[in-house]
Amino acid sequence: MTGSTVAIHIRPKHPVRVASLLILGFPLPLFLFAARSPAIAIAVLAFLAGVCIDLHDVLFDTVLQKHVPPEALARVISYEAVGSMAFVPAGAAIAGPVSAAVGIGPCLTAAGVLILLAAPAALLVRPVRQISDCKAATAAASPAVGPDPAASTGSATSTEANDPTQR
Repeated sequence: MTGSTVAIHIRPKHPVRVASLLILGFPLPLFLFAARSPAIAIAVLAFLAGVCIDLHDVLFDTVLQKHVPPEALARVISYEAVGSMAFVPAGAAIAGPVSAAVGIGPCLTAAGVLILLAAPAALLVRPVRQISDCKAATAAASPAVGPDPAASTGSATSTEANDPTQR
């Protein structure tokens, strides 16, 4: 909830870049678990990881809502959810045997390293990296639009002038 509250107050120019970098905070508690750190240290980093997750989710979902047409949004979010969760059952199935073979600490460390390596992967794709906040991009790219001068003077617009039913 803290991360979502923080997200209300930030408007990064490139939200996908920021969201991808926030993933780097996700595995922090795993490293402390692996090192058998004190519970308070694990709790603090788990809290920070939760803030990173909340911020990531808000930024990512906002980008989807701004850049995906409404008629395709449900389908895109469904595909994203399936892609994000598809390997969770396989990971859960192999976590036990792998940790039994190599130990819990090395298994948690390996999981954290995999997350760190995968986090910036989206940034390798240029169009994804270049996605910008719509409001900032739209304001910079389009000129200000004022009222229609023809409407204010009472004269006919070009469409009305060419339409025989308007004469």
